Amino acid sequence: MYLARLEVENLRVIEITCFAPGSRLNVIAGRNGAGKTSLLESIHILGTGRSFRSRRVDALVRRGAKELSVFGEVVKQGGGRVGIGVARGRDGMRVRVGGQTAESSSTLAQELSLALVTPDSHRLLTGGPKERRRVLDWGLFHVEQGYLQLLQRYGRTLRQRNAELRNGAIQAAISAWDRELAAVGEEVNALRESYVHGFERALQVVMGELLELSVTVSFRRGWPREESLEEVLGRMRMRDRAEGLTTVGPHRADLKFLVEGVPVAEALSRGQAKLFVSGVELARAKGVADAGGEVPVVLVDDLPSELDTPNRHRFMEVLAGLGGQVFVTAVDEKLLATDGWASIAVFHVEQGRVLEVV
Repeated sequence: MYLARLEVENLRVIEITCFAPGSRLNVIAGRNGAGKTSLLESIHILGTGRSFRSRRVDALVRRGAKELSVFGEVVKQGGGRVGIGVARGRDGMRVRVGGQTAESSSTLAQELSLALVTPDSHRLLTGGPKERRRVLDWGLFHVEQGYLQLLQRYGRTLRQRNAELRNGAIQAAISAWDRELAAVGEEVNALRESYVHGFERALQVVMGELLELSVTVSFRRGWPREESLEEVLGRMRMRDRAEGLTTVGPHRADLKFLVEGVPVAEALSRGQAKLFVSGVELARAKGVADAGGEVPVVLVDDLPSELDTPNRHRFMEVLAGLGGQVFVTAVDEKLLATDGWASIAVFHVEQGRVLEVV
């Protein structure tokens, strides 16, 4: 899979631009504030319906415009092509896939799978469990048909049980929701546990190349392993009533990354930790490809500022090994190690305009 054409209008500093990316490495160079990150942001919007920088639409739409729009043409593994487009403004969002209106932004991710490395990627280690659950859910969305619907069903059931807890519902009513939540939750957990094994293998390969370290992944499912979820829900019911929410289940799951049994945040230096979180994104992409999916398009924002020269070289080598399309931003393209790439396209961004360097 790769993005063969990108058209952007009214996104931050970009008034209008259109260009044809290469199928492998695309280097996006330019001064700070020229629009390099906005270009990556447009691809992220195309694949997810949202920005990785801001939730506020007003911050995304160019001053004086009513809405932004992004259109792309994606070439699939078998050679087929599909056009996808997103328009966002104060009146909401419109999504089109293959010339048809799509009801959900999840349709975008099915057509354009993305992995993202930014200076904020460190939140994987410093943030809460929700950040790490996304590693599981993103991967399963791309390799397990029906997982998104299952997760959404779990979320609806969880909200209903929480409402009953807060409203003081009778025991029988909560017990009924316990059975439903447990049944769906056990399914979600089974898929996650199966996926973790494949992801851990991919992570070990990537980290062996990046850091020459042996990394393991500890999965905490969100309730004690010696009990079923329905048993724990029943046992915790009084506490859950007092707190007004469900305190156990897959929504409390977490991942722990360990180096020789020690948490990564404690075992690695600051520079190594930066490389580690970047490598997790590459491992996610590799995990999807190893499971038979298409290699996601990888977006890397401001790589040179995040890593020193030897680590940049290692990171670029692992990127090349994935075999997919990559977009990397940099103030100076000479700071990137591009040896080993069969195809390289370089673009300069100036005041929101994209110019290919021939």
